[in-house]
Amino acid sequence: GIGCSSLCHVHEDAGDFAAFPTYPVVLGFKGDAADVVSFPSPAMLASAPMPAVPGTRTVLDAERYGEMVRPLPPEGASDLVLRSRVVGAHQKPKGVVIQTESELRDCGGELLYRMQAAAFAVGARGLKSAGVVHSQPAAAPDRAPDATVSEVVPVSQALVYRLSGDYNALHIDPDMAMAAGFERPILHGLCSLGYATRHVLDACADGDPSRFKAVRARFSSRSRISTSCDFRRSRRRCLRHSSIRKHFVR
Repeated sequence: GIGCSSLCHVHEDAGDFAAFPTYPVVLGFKGDAADVVSFPSPAMLASAPMPAVPGTRTVLDAERYGEMVRPLPPEGASDLVLRSRVVGAHQKPKGVVIQTESELRDCGGELLYRMQAAAFAVGARGLKSAGVVHSQPAAAPDRAPDATVSEVVPVSQALVYRLSGDYNALHIDPDMAMAAGFERPILHGLCSLGYATRHVLDACADGDPSRFKAVRARFSSRSRISTSCDFRRSRRRCLRHSSIRKHFVR
């Protein structure tokens, strides 16, 4: 669902078959379900239930961090354990930011991924701020980027990406999108994250997922479906310290 055509990520019989490095961020949506799930899904509610805040119209991804400690086993794993907890909630002028932390481990307890997330409850009011803030400034360096890649995201991309488990109707139903304050359905933030990470890996590491260390992204603007995306990447010293600037061309 991230526009990837590399055989190592899309063909299960490829000799170097591997999950794309950002894939673990969506594992919490479906859990062990093999069919369509509700939104929020039972797995989401069980892993890190969001506090109910009056006035909430919809919940959007605000920021994500994913760090690979060990790659996911290429043969698959039926006993992965994802543990998440809410670590902070902070009132903002237009809603509430809810911070969570997660760890993904195998059945033997070995740590595979560390993850952080910030969700924005649009319109939420009346919460007393408390807890941790993971958000970090994401200012681009004051110079030209090392690489720029432009790619047109297909109009059907949100329909494909939702099969990963994120069945939020905001990304497909015009009525739900308008109720949340948007003119039309918008692309999943995690889909944009996948696109951006893929371009960094291709530009800096020849597409080799084993060279991925971590990625942090802040979703500061919506992306309309069927949008031309200009991905600007500025490299600092080496791949693991890259910063990504993603600019959407309307």
